[in-house]
Amino acid sequence: MRCAMVLRREQISNPAGEKRKIGELFDDESELLAWIESHHMDRSAQYLRCGRSFSHLTDTKLLKCWEKSLKALASDPFSKNIRNTESDIRIEIEQRGLELPFGSVEGSIAVLSEKLMEHFDQELLYHPQEFQDAVEAAGSEFEAFRRRKNRVQH
Repeated sequence: MRCAMVLRREQISNPAGEKRKIGELFDDESELLAWIESHHMDRSAQYLRCGRSFSHLTDTKLLKCWEKSLKALASDPFSKNIRNTESDIRIEIEQRGLELPFGSVEGSIAVLSEKLMEHFDQELLYHPQEFQDAVEAAGSEFEAFRRRKNRVQH
């Protein structure tokens, strides 16, 4: 069943009813990575503008807070508050030039990944139109990013 859902996830219908591969919406890996990085930079700027709420922590406490926040995110991956907290802590770690201790949270990352995959499988199976709409919306946002980037380059 899981393999079938993964294969189904490869294709969506566009509004005209034609099948399009998701990869066609995001066909340039370097631009996709730039788009993701652009979102991260926006989030980082927001954290810095809001006063670096985790700047008072020692490096050790900061890294422990990140581990704890990632474990919380694994237990509730759709909590906006938990996602924002994890993101803010991660940004503070990056600002200090510290390494994220991925080795200490491998189990949490695996749980988080599995929960997200299950969620997307369920969305695709039970809400295919909403899933398609979300992918198309992300594709539109990516295309807008591409246009902005191309205007800046020319």
